[in-house]
Amino acid sequence: MSREIIELVHELERDRGIEGDTLILALEDALLAAYKKTPGASRHAVVELDRTEGDFRSRRRASACSPSWRPPRPRTASARTCS
Repeated sequence: MSREIIELVHELERDRGIEGDTLILALEDALLAAYKKTPGASRHAVVELDRTEGDFRSRRRASACSPSWRPPRPRTASARTCS
């Protein structure tokens, strides 16, 4: 079903003129909101959707003191510089 999500995003982008990145960000935000409602969920979580396969993963965001820390991604499609 994951691949179908990406296909629907492309279809909405074509038919409705909604930017695909905007839809993906909305999906990530919705998945994160749902995740945070589950018992034992981390308050500092991140949800990322793979833009080619449609798979998503949630993980705990690393703190600024952690060696794996990286700045958070911008949450608006217009602020993105990476593809």
